[in-house]
Order: sequence, then structure tokens, then C-alpha cells
Amino acid sequence: MIGTLLLTAVLWVSGCCNGFSLSLGRLGGFLSGAFDFIADIDFSWLGETSFDGNIDFWSDIDIDLDFDVDLDIDFDFEGATWFEGQFDFDIDDDALNEPIRILTATHPEGTTASSFTFISWRGDRYTLDEDSCYLAWVENGTVTLASAKCGERAGVMVCSKPINGDSEATCSQCSRTLECASCDMDGELDDCLPSEDEGSADGDTDADTDGDTDADTDAD
Repeated sequence: MIGTLLLTAVLWVSGCCNGFSLSLGRLGGFLSGAFDFIADIDFSWLGETSFDGNIDFWSDIDIDLDFDVDLDIDFDFEGATWFEGQFDFDIDDDALNEPIRILTATHPEGTTASSFTFISWRGDRYTLDEDSCYLAWVENGTVTLASAKCGERAGVMVCSKPINGDSEATCSQCSRTLECASCDMDGELDDCLPSEDEGSADGDTDADTDGDTDADTDAD
């Protein structure tokens, strides 16, 4: 009897939510979780890696450190030594740990900003985002989150939130042609994620491209 009830519950959970997606407002919690995780990383157990700068391949997100979207990253990645690791952490506050991948660029102390860390993870069915991949980082008092449908090449959603203060998270949808539009934070995640099926985002663009290591589209 108990086994039958458990099986029924599992089937209900797996089938109850088709057609629904994560509330976009919950990403504020994801951003806070990303900041907490990055702040507590013990870099001593990361292993050196020969990262080639291909952040879109590493995170499975359609994003390019060179020019696709302005990540407002000031860190100079040229000549950096890279370290990588993985740790389980409940970053999305669903009472289950997610495998969080860590990628850190470092320079010798005293030469420039000494380190910069990316973290990456994949959503799951418990938060109704199992086909979404995430990439987060912290710089200049702001935590930033980039997300896209895993493996799709349609653009990227970029969200940000100040570390201090009571400001809410804001998100924009950016197409591959650098057209960005603000998202309705009362909507759902799928409304803001670019999709290969739906084409690029409409709206005003604040994007601007160059060939330098930083990219030039404002995520706000």
C-alpha cells in the first residue's frame, strides 16, 4: 500500500507541471545563493586546468567573454592561471544540492586584481528549470547571472542584483544580434530565456560590440 502511494506521488510530481516554468522572481534567490557560494569557496582544493577561454562550451550557455554581451567584467583574463573544481550546494533553495562547477582565473598577488570566479550549474525538475543552464559571477558589488536553454544558440538572459541593499534583481533577454529587452520580473523564466523556436528578443538595444576581452552590452 505504501509503495503504491509513493509511486503515485512520484508520477504526480513528474507529470503535474508540464507547461509551467520557474517564476522569474525566484532568480533573486539564485543570485543570493550564488554570492554566498562564491564567498565561501575554499580555493585550496581547486585543481589547475588548461582552460582555453571558451566559456560558452564550459557552461553550455550561448555567451562569449570577448564580445557577445557586455558582462561588465573588468578583470583582465589575459595571462591568467585557471583552476577548476566542483562542489555540491543547494544554490536554488529547493532543499536539494546541485553539482556546482567552479572556474577561477588568478594572477600573482600584487600584479593586478588577483582572482575572478565563475560558477555554473544546471536546473532540475524540482524547480521547473531542468533544461536551463546558469553561469554566475560577482564583481564590483554586483552578482550577475547569465542563463539560457542548455546547448541552444539563441542568445542569453542576463540578471543582476547588488550585493548590498534592498534592490530587487532585474533581468534582460539578449539575442545573438545584441538586441536586449527588459523582462517582466512577475513573469516566468521561459518568458525571458531566448529560444531557438521563438527567435530573438524584441526591444531597444543597449548593446555595443568590440573585439576586446570585455564585451559591451549593458546587462541592466
